[in-house]
Amino acid sequence: MIASEQSGKGKTRVAVLASETAARRLLPTLGNAAEVSSLALPLSPSLALSSAPDLVVCEISDARQALEWRRKLGAIWPQALFVSCENNGQGQTHGQLVSASREAGYHGHVVLEQAALHLPFFLRYAEQRRTAETQLRRLERLLRAVSRMHASLDQQRMASAILEEFQQWVQAESWLLYTISEDGQFLELALSLGVRTRLQSLTLAVNGSGLVERALQQKEITVFNQGELDESEPRRNRQRAAGAVLCLPLIVDGNVVGVVEAIRHPDSGGFDALDERVLRELSAVASTALNNSLRFAWAERLYMQDDLTRLYNSRYLRQFLESEVKRARRYGSPVSVIFLDLDGFKQINDRYGHRVGSETLKEVGEVLANSVRETDVVARYGGDEFTLVLPETGAESALITAERIRRRIAEQQFRGGAAESFHLTASFGVAAYPRHAEVAIELIEKADLAMYEAKAANKNTVKLAQ
Repeated sequence: MIASEQSGKGKTRVAVLASETAARRLLPTLGNAAEVSSLALPLSPSLALSSAPDLVVCEISDARQALEWRRKLGAIWPQALFVSCENNGQGQTHGQLVSASREAGYHGHVVLEQAALHLPFFLRYAEQRRTAETQLRRLERLLRAVSRMHASLDQQRMASAILEEFQQWVQAESWLLYTISEDGQFLELALSLGVRTRLQSLTLAVNGSGLVERALQQKEITVFNQGELDESEPRRNRQRAAGAVLCLPLIVDGNVVGVVEAIRHPDSGGFDALDERVLRELSAVASTALNNSLRFAWAERLYMQDDLTRLYNSRYLRQFLESEVKRARRYGSPVSVIFLDLDGFKQINDRYGHRVGSETLKEVGEVLANSVRETDVVARYGGDEFTLVLPETGAESALITAERIRRRIAEQQFRGGAAESFHLTASFGVAAYPRHAEVAIELIEKADLAMYEAKAANKNTVKLAQ
Protein backbone atom coordinates (compact mmCIF):
# COMPACT_ATOMS: atom_id res chain seq x y z
CA MET A 1 0.00 0.00 0.00
CA ILE A 2 1.40 3.36 -0.96
CA ALA A 3 2.61 5.61 1.83
CA SER A 4 0.63 8.64 0.73
CA GLU A 5 -2.57 6.63 0.99
CA GLN A 6 -1.74 5.52 4.51
CA SER A 7 -1.17 9.03 5.73
CA GLY A 8 -4.01 10.38 3.61
CA LYS A 9 -6.70 8.47 5.46
CA GLY A 10 -5.21 8.95 9.00
CA LYS A 11 -5.58 11.79 11.46
CA THR A 12 -3.76 15.09 11.22
CA ARG A 13 -0.48 14.76 13.12
CA VAL A 14 0.14 17.48 15.72
CA ALA A 15 3.25 18.03 17.84
CA VAL A 16 2.71 20.10 21.01
CA LEU A 17 5.79 21.58 22.70
CA ALA A 18 4.67 23.15 25.94
CA SER A 19 5.00 23.03 29.67
CA GLU A 20 2.75 20.64 31.55
CA THR A 21 0.44 23.49 32.56
CA ALA A 22 0.16 24.89 29.05
CA ALA A 23 -0.27 21.42 27.55
CA ARG A 24 -3.30 20.76 29.78
CA ARG A 25 -4.82 23.94 28.42
CA LEU A 26 -3.98 23.26 24.76
CA LEU A 27 -4.77 19.58 24.33
CA PRO A 28 -8.55 19.82 24.85
CA THR A 29 -8.79 22.37 22.02
CA LEU A 30 -7.43 19.78 19.55
CA GLY A 31 -10.20 17.27 20.23
CA ASN A 32 -10.16 13.72 18.83
CA ALA A 33 -9.57 14.70 15.21
CA ALA A 34 -5.82 14.88 15.64
CA GLU A 35 -3.02 12.46 16.45
CA VAL A 36 -1.18 14.44 19.14
CA SER A 37 2.39 13.98 20.32
CA SER A 38 3.09 15.99 23.47
CA LEU A 39 6.76 16.91 23.90
CA ALA A 40 7.92 18.41 27.17
CA LEU A 41 9.96 21.55 27.55
CA PRO A 42 12.78 22.51 27.46
CA LEU A 43 13.25 21.82 23.77
CA SER A 44 15.36 18.71 23.16
CA PRO A 45 18.12 18.97 20.54
CA SER A 46 16.88 15.73 18.93
CA LEU A 47 13.13 15.26 18.58
CA ALA A 48 12.16 11.65 17.89
CA LEU A 49 8.74 11.16 16.32
CA SER A 50 7.60 8.20 14.19
CA SER A 51 6.58 10.61 11.42
CA ALA A 52 6.81 14.34 10.76
CA PRO A 53 3.87 16.37 12.15
CA ASP A 54 1.49 18.39 9.98
CA LEU A 55 1.04 21.07 12.68
CA VAL A 56 3.47 22.20 15.39
CA VAL A 57 2.08 24.13 18.39
CA CYS A 58 4.72 25.82 20.58
CA GLU A 59 4.34 27.61 23.91
CA ILE A 60 6.41 30.81 23.91
CA SER A 61 7.33 33.46 26.46
CA ASP A 62 9.13 36.02 24.30
CA ALA A 63 9.80 36.85 20.63
CA ARG A 64 13.46 35.85 20.71
CA GLN A 65 12.58 32.41 22.00
CA ALA A 66 9.82 31.98 19.37
CA LEU A 67 12.18 32.81 16.50
CA GLU A 68 14.85 30.47 17.81
CA TRP A 69 12.39 27.59 18.04
CA ARG A 70 11.00 28.40 14.61
CA ARG A 71 14.51 28.13 13.19
CA LYS A 72 15.30 24.82 14.92
CA LEU A 73 11.94 23.17 14.24
CA GLY A 74 11.88 24.42 10.66
CA ALA A 75 15.11 22.56 10.01
CA ILE A 76 13.67 19.35 11.51
CA TRP A 77 10.15 19.53 10.03
CA PRO A 78 10.33 21.85 7.00
CA GLN A 79 6.83 20.96 5.73
CA ALA A 80 4.98 21.53 9.01
CA LEU A 81 2.67 24.46 9.80
CA PHE A 82 3.94 26.38 12.88
CA VAL A 83 1.70 28.11 15.43
CA SER A 84 2.97 29.78 18.61
CA CYS A 85 0.81 30.19 21.74
CA GLU A 86 1.62 32.75 24.43
CA ASN A 87 1.90 31.23 27.84
CA ASN A 88 0.29 34.27 29.53
CA GLY A 89 -2.50 34.80 27.03
CA GLN A 90 -2.24 38.61 27.36
CA GLY A 91 -0.99 39.44 23.86
CA GLN A 92 2.26 40.97 25.12
CA THR A 93 4.38 38.98 22.65
CA HIS A 94 2.45 39.68 19.47
CA GLY A 95 3.90 43.08 18.59
CA GLN A 96 7.40 42.01 19.50
CA LEU A 97 7.13 38.89 17.33
CA VAL A 98 5.81 40.78 14.31
CA SER A 99 8.84 43.08 14.36
CA ALA A 100 11.31 40.30 15.12
CA SER A 101 9.85 38.04 12.40
CA ARG A 102 10.14 40.79 9.80
CA GLU A 103 13.78 41.36 10.74
CA ALA A 104 14.53 37.61 10.61
CA GLY A 105 12.78 37.14 7.27
CA TYR A 106 9.99 34.89 8.60
CA HIS A 107 6.53 35.47 7.21
CA GLY A 108 3.29 34.01 8.40
CA HIS A 109 4.57 33.16 11.86
CA VAL A 110 1.30 33.15 13.79
CA VAL A 111 0.92 33.89 17.48
CA LEU A 112 -2.31 32.79 19.16
CA GLU A 113 -3.40 34.85 22.11
CA GLN A 114 -6.51 32.73 22.74
CA ALA A 115 -5.58 29.20 21.73
CA ALA A 116 -8.93 27.68 22.66
CA LEU A 117 -10.66 29.82 20.03
CA HIS A 118 -8.16 29.63 17.20
CA LEU A 119 -6.39 26.27 17.32
CA PRO A 120 -9.35 24.30 15.83
CA PHE A 121 -9.18 26.56 12.78
CA PHE A 122 -5.46 25.89 12.28
CA LEU A 123 -6.07 22.19 12.82
CA ARG A 124 -8.58 22.17 9.94
CA TYR A 125 -6.22 24.21 7.78
CA ALA A 126 -3.37 21.77 8.41
CA GLU A 127 -5.65 18.86 7.55
CA GLN A 128 -6.73 20.49 4.28
CA ARG A 129 -3.12 21.26 3.36
CA ARG A 130 -2.04 17.71 4.17
CA THR A 131 -4.86 16.34 1.98
CA ALA A 132 -3.92 18.66 -0.87
CA GLU A 133 -0.25 17.67 -0.63
CA THR A 134 -1.21 13.99 -0.57
CA GLN A 135 -3.30 14.40 -3.71
CA LEU A 136 -0.48 16.32 -5.37
CA ARG A 137 1.98 13.53 -4.59
CA ARG A 138 -0.48 10.99 -5.97
CA LEU A 139 -0.91 13.05 -9.13
CA GLU A 140 2.87 13.29 -9.56
CA ARG A 141 3.20 9.52 -9.16
CA LEU A 142 0.40 8.92 -11.66
CA LEU A 143 2.08 11.22 -14.16
CA ARG A 144 5.34 9.33 -13.71
CA ALA A 145 3.42 6.08 -14.21
CA VAL A 146 1.90 7.43 -17.44
CA SER A 147 5.32 8.46 -18.71
CA ARG A 148 6.91 5.13 -17.83
CA MET A 149 4.19 2.89 -19.23
CA HIS A 150 3.98 4.83 -22.48
CA ALA A 151 7.75 5.07 -22.95
CA SER A 152 7.95 2.14 -25.38
CA LEU A 153 5.80 0.28 -27.90
CA ASP A 154 7.85 -2.87 -27.38
CA GLN A 155 5.43 -5.34 -25.83
CA GLN A 156 7.88 -6.94 -23.42
CA ARG A 157 9.20 -3.62 -22.12
CA MET A 158 5.69 -2.28 -21.77
CA ALA A 159 4.54 -5.38 -19.85
CA SER A 160 7.51 -5.02 -17.51
CA ALA A 161 6.75 -1.33 -16.95
CA ILE A 162 3.10 -2.07 -16.11
CA LEU A 163 3.81 -4.80 -13.56
CA GLU A 164 6.71 -2.94 -11.96
CA GLU A 165 4.54 0.15 -11.62
CA PHE A 166 1.69 -1.85 -10.06
CA GLN A 167 4.18 -3.35 -7.59
CA GLN A 168 4.99 0.13 -6.29
CA TRP A 169 1.35 0.93 -5.50
CA VAL A 170 -0.08 -2.36 -4.18
CA GLN A 171 1.68 -5.07 -2.22
CA ALA A 172 1.55 -8.60 -3.67
CA GLU A 173 4.08 -11.42 -3.86
CA SER A 174 3.34 -12.42 -7.48
CA TRP A 175 2.13 -10.56 -10.58
CA LEU A 176 1.07 -11.88 -13.98
CA LEU A 177 0.02 -9.99 -17.11
CA TYR A 178 -2.07 -11.72 -19.76
CA THR A 179 -2.73 -10.13 -23.17
CA ILE A 180 -5.56 -10.84 -25.57
CA SER A 181 -4.65 -12.75 -28.73
CA GLU A 182 -5.13 -11.13 -32.12
CA ASP A 183 -8.20 -13.27 -32.83
CA GLY A 184 -9.66 -12.49 -29.41
CA GLN A 185 -10.02 -16.17 -28.48
CA PHE A 186 -7.18 -16.55 -25.98
CA LEU A 187 -5.29 -14.83 -23.20
CA GLU A 188 -1.53 -15.26 -23.54
CA LEU A 189 0.90 -14.80 -20.65
CA ALA A 190 3.08 -11.80 -21.52
CA LEU A 191 5.08 -11.56 -18.29
CA SER A 192 5.18 -12.82 -14.70
CA LEU A 193 7.03 -11.44 -11.67
CA GLY A 194 7.62 -13.32 -8.41
CA VAL A 195 6.03 -16.58 -9.60
CA ARG A 196 8.03 -19.46 -8.07
CA THR A 197 6.06 -22.43 -9.39
CA ARG A 198 5.89 -23.72 -12.95
CA LEU A 199 2.73 -22.63 -14.77
CA GLN A 200 0.91 -25.50 -16.42
CA SER A 201 -0.38 -23.34 -19.26
CA LEU A 202 0.73 -20.04 -20.77
CA THR A 203 -2.51 -19.67 -22.73
CA LEU A 204 -6.07 -19.39 -21.40
CA ALA A 205 -9.27 -19.67 -23.44
CA VAL A 206 -11.43 -16.57 -23.00
CA ASN A 207 -14.48 -18.78 -22.36
CA GLY A 208 -12.72 -20.71 -19.59
CA SER A 209 -13.90 -20.91 -15.99
CA GLY A 210 -10.72 -19.84 -14.18
CA LEU A 211 -10.31 -16.71 -12.06
CA VAL A 212 -8.55 -14.73 -14.79
CA GLU A 213 -11.10 -15.77 -17.42
CA ARG A 214 -14.00 -14.83 -15.12
CA ALA A 215 -12.59 -11.34 -14.63
CA LEU A 216 -12.35 -10.97 -18.42
CA GLN A 217 -15.89 -12.18 -18.96
CA GLN A 218 -17.34 -9.90 -16.26
CA LYS A 219 -15.15 -6.95 -17.32
CA GLU A 220 -14.82 -6.09 -13.64
CA ILE A 221 -12.09 -6.28 -11.02
CA THR A 222 -12.55 -9.44 -8.97
CA VAL A 223 -11.01 -10.45 -5.63
CA PHE A 224 -10.88 -13.99 -4.29
CA ASN A 225 -9.78 -14.56 -0.70
CA GLN A 226 -8.76 -17.82 0.95
CA GLY A 227 -12.22 -19.33 1.41
CA GLU A 228 -13.30 -18.54 -2.13
CA LEU A 229 -10.07 -19.92 -3.54
CA ASP A 230 -10.53 -23.19 -1.69
CA GLU A 231 -13.99 -23.60 -3.24
CA SER A 232 -12.96 -22.51 -6.77
CA GLU A 233 -11.87 -24.70 -9.66
CA PRO A 234 -8.33 -26.13 -9.62
CA ARG A 235 -5.89 -23.25 -9.67
CA ARG A 236 -3.82 -24.53 -12.56
CA ASN A 237 -2.14 -21.19 -13.20
CA ARG A 238 -1.25 -19.85 -9.76
CA GLN A 239 0.78 -20.72 -6.73
CA ARG A 240 -0.83 -23.31 -4.48
CA ALA A 241 -0.07 -21.22 -1.39
CA ALA A 242 -2.16 -18.25 -2.59
CA GLY A 243 -4.06 -16.54 0.20
CA ALA A 244 -5.76 -13.97 -2.01
CA VAL A 245 -5.98 -13.33 -5.75
CA LEU A 246 -6.97 -10.08 -7.45
CA CYS A 247 -7.75 -10.04 -11.19
CA LEU A 248 -7.95 -6.69 -12.97
CA PRO A 249 -9.21 -6.55 -16.59
CA LEU A 250 -7.59 -3.86 -18.73
CA ILE A 251 -10.29 -2.37 -20.94
CA VAL A 252 -10.20 0.03 -23.90
CA ASP A 253 -13.44 1.16 -25.59
CA GLY A 254 -15.35 -1.65 -23.90
CA ASN A 255 -12.94 -4.36 -25.08
CA VAL A 256 -10.64 -6.31 -22.76
CA VAL A 257 -7.04 -6.12 -24.02
CA GLY A 258 -5.47 -7.90 -21.06
CA VAL A 259 -5.81 -9.03 -17.45
CA VAL A 260 -3.46 -8.35 -14.52
CA GLU A 261 -3.40 -11.01 -11.79
CA ALA A 262 -1.97 -10.22 -8.35
CA ILE A 263 -1.36 -12.99 -5.80
CA ARG A 264 -0.77 -12.68 -2.06
CA HIS A 265 0.50 -15.34 0.31
CA PRO A 266 -1.83 -16.44 3.14
CA ASP A 267 0.15 -14.49 5.75
CA SER A 268 -0.10 -11.25 3.74
CA GLY A 269 -3.84 -10.81 4.20
CA GLY A 270 -6.48 -10.09 1.58
CA PHE A 271 -6.92 -7.20 -0.84
CA ASP A 272 -9.04 -4.31 0.45
CA ALA A 273 -11.12 -1.55 -1.13
CA LEU A 274 -8.15 0.83 -1.17
CA ASP A 275 -6.08 -1.66 -3.21
CA GLU A 276 -8.93 -1.94 -5.69
CA ARG A 277 -9.34 1.84 -5.97
CA VAL A 278 -5.63 2.40 -6.59
CA LEU A 279 -5.50 -0.31 -9.27
CA ARG A 280 -8.60 1.07 -10.96
CA GLU A 281 -6.86 4.43 -11.28
CA LEU A 282 -3.76 2.81 -12.75
CA SER A 283 -5.75 0.53 -15.05
CA ALA A 284 -6.81 3.40 -17.34
CA VAL A 285 -3.15 4.25 -17.98
CA ALA A 286 -2.06 0.61 -18.28
CA SER A 287 -4.95 -0.30 -20.62
CA THR A 288 -4.06 2.41 -23.12
CA ALA A 289 -0.35 1.55 -23.02
CA LEU A 290 -1.06 -2.17 -23.47
CA ASN A 291 -3.52 -1.55 -26.30
CA ASN A 292 -1.00 0.62 -28.15
CA SER A 293 1.75 -1.99 -27.85
CA LEU A 294 -0.56 -4.82 -28.94
CA ARG A 295 -1.73 -2.96 -32.02
CA PHE A 296 1.82 -2.05 -32.89
CA ALA A 297 2.87 -5.71 -32.53
CA TRP A 298 -0.06 -6.87 -34.67
CA ALA A 299 0.70 -4.28 -37.36
CA GLU A 300 4.36 -5.25 -37.30
CA ARG A 301 3.40 -8.91 -37.57
CA LEU A 302 1.19 -8.20 -40.58
CA TYR A 303 4.07 -6.34 -42.19
CA MET A 304 6.32 -9.34 -41.65
CA GLN A 305 3.69 -12.02 -42.33
CA ASP A 306 2.55 -13.75 -45.50
CA ASP A 307 -1.13 -12.95 -46.08
CA LEU A 308 -2.04 -16.44 -47.27
CA THR A 309 -0.15 -18.95 -45.12
CA ARG A 310 0.40 -16.72 -42.04
CA LEU A 311 4.04 -17.77 -42.12
CA TYR A 312 6.76 -15.13 -42.14
CA ASN A 313 7.40 -13.43 -45.48
CA SER A 314 10.67 -12.89 -47.32
CA ARG A 315 11.03 -9.42 -45.75
CA TYR A 316 11.20 -10.91 -42.25
CA LEU A 317 13.31 -13.82 -43.49
CA ARG A 318 16.13 -11.56 -44.67
CA GLN A 319 16.12 -9.53 -41.44
CA PHE A 320 16.12 -12.65 -39.25
CA LEU A 321 18.82 -14.41 -41.25
CA GLU A 322 21.11 -11.36 -41.19
CA SER A 323 20.71 -11.20 -37.41
CA GLU A 324 21.42 -14.93 -37.04
CA VAL A 325 24.51 -14.77 -39.24
CA LYS A 326 25.89 -11.90 -37.13
CA ARG A 327 25.20 -13.88 -33.96
CA ALA A 328 26.76 -17.02 -35.45
CA ARG A 329 29.86 -15.00 -36.45
CA ARG A 330 30.13 -13.57 -32.93
CA TYR A 331 29.81 -16.91 -31.12
CA GLY A 332 31.38 -19.18 -33.72
CA SER A 333 28.21 -21.23 -34.23
CA PRO A 334 26.65 -22.44 -37.51
CA VAL A 335 23.31 -21.50 -39.07
CA SER A 336 21.64 -23.29 -41.99
CA VAL A 337 19.08 -22.43 -44.67
CA ILE A 338 16.71 -24.87 -46.36
CA PHE A 339 15.12 -23.71 -49.62
CA LEU A 340 12.30 -25.79 -51.08
CA ASP A 341 10.03 -25.60 -54.09
CA LEU A 342 6.92 -27.74 -54.65
CA ASP A 343 7.17 -30.09 -57.63
CA GLY A 344 4.52 -29.68 -60.33
CA PHE A 345 2.39 -27.30 -58.28
CA LYS A 346 1.09 -25.67 -61.47
CA GLN A 347 -0.76 -28.89 -62.22
CA ILE A 348 -2.75 -28.50 -58.97
CA ASN A 349 -3.90 -25.04 -60.03
CA ASP A 350 -4.71 -26.23 -63.55
CA ARG A 351 -6.67 -29.28 -62.38
CA TYR A 352 -8.46 -28.01 -59.25
CA GLY A 353 -8.34 -24.23 -59.60
CA HIS A 354 -6.46 -21.47 -57.78
CA ARG A 355 -8.65 -21.61 -54.66
CA VAL A 356 -7.62 -25.22 -54.04
CA GLY A 357 -4.04 -24.25 -54.85
CA SER A 358 -4.11 -21.50 -52.22
CA GLU A 359 -5.57 -23.84 -49.59
CA THR A 360 -2.91 -26.40 -50.44
CA LEU A 361 -0.16 -23.85 -49.81
CA LYS A 362 -1.67 -23.28 -46.36
CA GLU A 363 -1.53 -27.02 -45.68
CA VAL A 364 2.11 -27.16 -46.79
CA GLY A 365 2.87 -24.27 -44.44
CA GLU A 366 1.33 -26.23 -41.55
CA VAL A 367 3.45 -29.30 -42.36
CA LEU A 368 6.59 -27.16 -42.38
CA ALA A 369 5.75 -25.32 -39.15
CA ASN A 370 5.06 -28.62 -37.36
CA SER A 371 8.33 -30.14 -38.56
CA VAL A 372 10.84 -27.72 -36.99
CA ARG A 373 11.85 -26.36 -33.59
CA GLU A 374 10.37 -23.26 -31.96
CA THR A 375 13.68 -21.47 -32.53
CA ASP A 376 13.56 -22.15 -36.29
CA VAL A 377 11.85 -19.79 -38.72
CA VAL A 378 9.63 -20.85 -41.62
CA ALA A 379 8.86 -18.32 -44.36
CA ARG A 380 6.98 -18.31 -47.63
CA TYR A 381 9.56 -16.95 -50.05
CA GLY A 382 7.09 -16.45 -52.85
CA GLY A 383 4.69 -18.52 -54.99
CA ASP A 384 5.20 -22.15 -54.03
CA GLU A 385 8.71 -21.58 -52.61
CA PHE A 386 9.44 -21.80 -48.89
CA THR A 387 12.56 -21.11 -46.84
CA LEU A 388 13.58 -22.36 -43.40
CA VAL A 389 16.29 -20.87 -41.18
CA LEU A 390 17.80 -23.20 -38.58
CA PRO A 391 19.95 -21.36 -35.99
CA GLU A 392 22.87 -23.23 -34.41
CA THR A 393 22.50 -26.01 -36.97
CA GLY A 394 25.27 -27.31 -39.21
CA ALA A 395 24.94 -28.62 -42.77
CA GLU A 396 24.67 -32.32 -41.83
CA SER A 397 21.88 -31.73 -39.29
CA ALA A 398 20.07 -29.47 -41.76
CA LEU A 399 20.24 -32.23 -44.37
CA ILE A 400 18.58 -34.63 -41.92
CA THR A 401 15.85 -32.07 -41.21
CA ALA A 402 15.26 -31.42 -44.91
CA GLU A 403 15.02 -35.15 -45.63
CA ARG A 404 12.49 -35.61 -42.82
CA ILE A 405 10.33 -32.77 -44.19
CA ARG A 406 10.65 -34.16 -47.73
CA ARG A 407 9.22 -37.50 -46.58
CA ARG A 408 6.39 -35.83 -44.65
CA ILE A 409 5.30 -33.80 -47.66
CA ALA A 410 5.47 -36.83 -49.93
CA GLU A 411 3.38 -38.92 -47.51
CA GLN A 412 0.84 -36.20 -46.74
CA GLN A 413 -2.62 -36.41 -48.28
CA PHE A 414 -3.49 -32.89 -49.37
CA ARG A 415 -7.03 -31.78 -50.13
CA GLY A 416 -7.02 -28.00 -50.41
CA GLY A 417 -10.78 -28.08 -50.00
CA ALA A 418 -11.19 -30.35 -53.05
CA ALA A 419 -13.46 -33.37 -53.10
CA GLU A 420 -10.55 -35.77 -53.50
CA SER A 421 -7.10 -35.90 -51.90
CA PHE A 422 -3.83 -35.78 -53.79
CA HIS A 423 -0.08 -36.02 -53.15
CA LEU A 424 2.74 -33.53 -53.61
CA THR A 425 6.49 -33.66 -53.55
CA ALA A 426 9.13 -30.96 -53.11
CA SER A 427 12.78 -30.37 -54.04
CA PHE A 428 15.16 -29.12 -51.36
CA GLY A 429 18.43 -27.22 -51.28
CA VAL A 430 20.57 -26.79 -48.13
CA ALA A 431 23.34 -24.29 -47.40
CA ALA A 432 25.12 -23.51 -44.13
CA TYR A 433 27.15 -20.67 -42.63
CA PRO A 434 30.14 -20.51 -42.68
CA ARG A 435 30.66 -23.62 -44.82
CA HIS A 436 28.96 -22.36 -48.00
CA ALA A 437 28.61 -18.60 -47.51
CA GLU A 438 29.38 -15.92 -44.94
CA VAL A 439 26.71 -13.37 -45.98
CA ALA A 440 22.98 -13.86 -45.42
CA ILE A 441 21.83 -13.13 -48.98
CA GLU A 442 24.52 -15.43 -50.43
CA LEU A 443 23.37 -18.18 -48.06
CA ILE A 444 19.86 -17.97 -49.55
CA GLU A 445 21.26 -17.93 -53.09
CA LYS A 446 23.41 -21.02 -52.39
CA ALA A 447 20.42 -22.92 -51.00
CA ASP A 448 18.32 -21.80 -53.98
CA LEU A 449 20.94 -23.07 -56.43
CA ALA A 450 21.09 -26.40 -54.58
CA MET A 451 17.31 -26.63 -54.87
CA TYR A 452 17.54 -26.23 -58.66
CA GLU A 453 20.08 -29.07 -58.69
CA ALA A 454 17.50 -31.20 -56.85
CA LYS A 455 14.93 -30.24 -59.50
CA ALA A 456 17.34 -31.28 -62.21
CA ALA A 457 17.92 -34.63 -60.42
CA ASN A 458 14.36 -35.90 -61.00
CA LYS A 459 12.89 -33.73 -58.18
CA ASN A 460 11.64 -34.94 -54.76
CA THR A 461 15.17 -34.97 -53.38
CA VAL A 462 17.55 -33.00 -51.17
CA LYS A 463 20.83 -31.45 -52.39
CA LEU A 464 23.61 -29.79 -50.40
CA ALA A 465 25.10 -26.60 -51.77
CA GLN A 466 28.47 -26.81 -53.54
